[in-house]
Amino acid sequence: MLIVDDDVRSIFALTSVLERHGLCVHYAENGDDAVTFLEQRGDIEVIVIDVMAPAVDGPKTIVQIRRTPKASGMPIIALAPGGVLGSQEPAAEAGASDCVSMPVNPDVLLPLLRRWMDESADAREAAAREAPDEAKGPRREMPMEDSRLQPPQLPHP
Repeated sequence: MLIVDDDVRSIFALTSVLERHGLCVHYAENGDDAVTFLEQRGDIEVIVIDVMAPAVDGPKTIVQIRRTPKASGMPIIALAPGGVLGSQEPAAEAGASDCVSMPVNPDVLLPLLRRWMDESADAREAAAREAPDEAKGPRREMPMEDSRLQPPQLPHP
């Protein structure tokens, strides 16, 4: 997965949570780096982008990603400030798949990532079945219960 954010503290916090759940996390600190990264890599399944980060220009970056052949159908989860009226609309209009309020609650983000990763894997498998045999690439099998995205367990008092 790819995190697009210009705040290293946010990148660190998100990466810490996501890696604890078995996800391989990459990051880009601005929109141009994100698009370049996606053009060069084929192993990214989902993008999480801070739409209000000044160096990222979230809506513009989302539009650029949607125009990138390798990433045009990739799920994009937009992070928008909670409590700010209208903060999610520009991301949705630009093509974000979903939106999560910040500060990010892992109990909200993790199930959302699981859903979009499952849907993305299903779409790739359907496309592979429809493609001629020589065009088929490697398939990614995903178990029904993917343990990578379980919500954090809180200790009992």
